[in-house]
Amino acid sequence: MAARVGWSDWLGLHYWLQNYAPGADDPRRFEVTGKMGGEAVEYEAAGAVLLGLEVGRLASSEAGQVVDRFLRESGDPYTPFVDGVVARALDGERDAQNRAEAFGLLKALERGYRRLGA
Repeated sequence: MAARVGWSDWLGLHYWLQNYAPGADDPRRFEVTGKMGGEAVEYEAAGAVLLGLEVGRLASSEAGQVVDRFLRESGDPYTPFVDGVVARALDGERDAQNRAEAFGLLKALERGYRRLGA
C-alpha cells in the first residue's frame, strides 16, 4: 500500500526545490549556472538542479525507482505535486504564474537527476 502524500509534503519538497544550496552559502549554485550540457540554467532553478544531481548521486537503486516514478507521474503542470504547491490565486494569471514556477523547478530537479544517467 502506497503512503499517502499530504499537502505539507508537497510544500516541503517545493521549499527545497526553491532553497537548496542558497547562493550566499553554497557557491555551487553559481557554478552550475550555464554548465549543464551546454544549456543555460537560470539562477532561480540552479538549486533544484543541484538537488537533482545530489539525489542522483546518493539514491540507492530502490530509491532511484521511486524518484523515477515520481518524475514520470509529475510530467505536466497539472499533476498532484504542482496542484499541491500552487496557492490558488483568485485571478487566473497569478495561478498560472505559480503553476509555471513550481513546474519549472520540478523540471530543473529532473534535469539534474537525469544528468547522471539515472
